[in-house]
Formats: sequence, C-alpha cells, structure tokens
Amino acid sequence: MVIKKIYLAGQVTGRNYDEAYKQFETAEIALRKYGFDVVNPLRFVHRNEDWQIAMKTCIGRLVECDACYMLRGYEFSQGAKMELFIAIQLGMAIDFEYNQWLPFNNYKRGCQTEGY
Repeated sequence: MVIKKIYLAGQVTGRNYDEAYKQFETAEIALRKYGFDVVNPLRFVHRNEDWQIAMKTCIGRLVECDACYMLRGYEFSQGAKMELFIAIQLGMAIDFEYNQWLPFNNYKRGCQTEGY
C-alpha cells in the first residue's frame, strides 16, 4: 500500500481547544517532515461547530485519505473512535501516535524515491 495522504484523528470535544489544536498541529508538522500530505480536521472545522455537522465534514475528508493517524487520547473521543472504525472498515492504513518513532514505517511512502 502506498500512503500519500494521512488523516489526523484525536480528541477535541471535552478538552481545552488550544491544547487539542497544539497536539494536532504538532503531529501535522511531524508527518509533513516525513513527506506526507496531512489532513488536519482542526484546519477546516470551526471550533464551535455542531458536533454532528463537524463529524459529517470530517468523515468526508477522512475517506479521501490513504491512512489514518490516531493521536494520543483518541480513545476518549466518540468521534475519533468512529473515524477509526470507518478507517478499519475501508481497509485504510492505520498508525498510532503512542510510542511512535517512524509513522507508517511498515508501508511504502508515495512521496519517497524508489528503494526506500
């Protein structure tokens, strides 16, 4: 499987928005350094958006991706768990921020040169 575009999933509802934003932004920057195109839902969902509307928007963007990256604390989020379930059902590559040194290291990166 070649991975080019990664969706970030994690807890936002029920926690300090600025802390959530920083966590998503940090993961986005790190994954971009590995050469991935990253879809960060906090860049397109307004912080005060209705949850159901936000999830519909997020799911639409999730299914356009090759992989889903689960951020620490995702298990406390109904929305992130739903995104994980959808990603699993669609056969998407999934990786977790927990104890992660090289994200998606077991997959071929679409942006790398041959021989990686």
